[in-house]
Amino acid sequence: MEILRADHDHPEQGWLIVHIRGNSRSPLPTLRAIASRRGADPPPFDVRELADGQAEPDLSTKPFSVAFVSPQGKRLPLLFPRLSYRHWPRGDQWLWTLASCSDFTDYPPDPNSRQDLLGHALRLSADWRALVLRDGAAFVATRPDRGVDDTFFGFAETNVRTVYLDALLLGMLQDHAITHLEEQLGAALDDPRPHVLMSELEQQVTRFRQRLWWLHISRHGIGNELLSGYQDQHHLRDRFTQLNAEIVEFNHTARDDTDYHVQATVGLFTLITIPATVGFAALQVIGVKSPAQFAVAGAIVVAVTASLMLTRPARLVISATRQRLYRALGQDRKPRTPRRTATPVPRPGRLRRRPP
Repeated sequence: MEILRADHDHPEQGWLIVHIRGNSRSPLPTLRAIASRRGADPPPFDVRELADGQAEPDLSTKPFSVAFVSPQGKRLPLLFPRLSYRHWPRGDQWLWTLASCSDFTDYPPDPNSRQDLLGHALRLSADWRALVLRDGAAFVATRPDRGVDDTFFGFAETNVRTVYLDALLLGMLQDHAITHLEEQLGAALDDPRPHVLMSELEQQVTRFRQRLWWLHISRHGIGNELLSGYQDQHHLRDRFTQLNAEIVEFNHTARDDTDYHVQATVGLFTLITIPATVGFAALQVIGVKSPAQFAVAGAIVVAVTASLMLTRPARLVISATRQRLYRALGQDRKPRTPRRTATPVPRPGRLRRRPP
């Protein structure tokens, strides 16, 4: 077994690239240790030393492993000993075990679910297969490896280290970015002024779509299928679609709410100013100059305005404006506690007995 590289792109997401040649079962305990399976021994290497100071790995997270297996003998050994798995080819057993980073004791798959569990397996050629699952990707050879003289598997190993790895890393970056956006969406909904954070979140979604949200990395090739497999395993398309829908729905609701409060403010201003404008304009047309007459006209205007403010539309406008003011100040209006009314207790003398 050869550990090619151990990198870390973010404190919440890392990966190990494991290249395995041989037909022994020694790599399986190592992959179980990498995945932190129950009862597994610690990995036989230190991730910090492999990183060589280029990053600070977070050992509390589960890394995504990429395994490439090519047998030196005639064929790979069996991993599922029961007769119920006799219709599972050896290559499929290794694909499932390596991609899931588990052995038969951790998670024995349903013998009759091979088509469902391995439905996304890629038949790269007659010589090897590939499978992408949630915790890892596996590339398994279907014929013996002739070592240094085998030019095909040397070329296949180069593809795994470069193009195919880039496709998986792009999927990891997309997964991390969408998770970060989902967390920000939840925080924005709990904020007293969510429309401000939603505007910033909408800009971040636009930048993510322009920079990282690629569904293809080339015109054709296995890299596109590997990226699609990783996106399917982590439901990236559905999550991003739901994220966009929730942001658009919230912004639409916020715009409607803003328009409603603007109209309410305009209506309140109209109710206050129109009676005064009409009253004093009428006094100017009539030519009244006496202060007493101005005072009487002002009292009439105040009475008319007060009567208009007591109508139901005016009360709704005032309530909406007040709620808007409380929201702008970052305060929640406390509901009024209902008055407690004493329950009348009947006097003993007024109680009447029913006739027998």
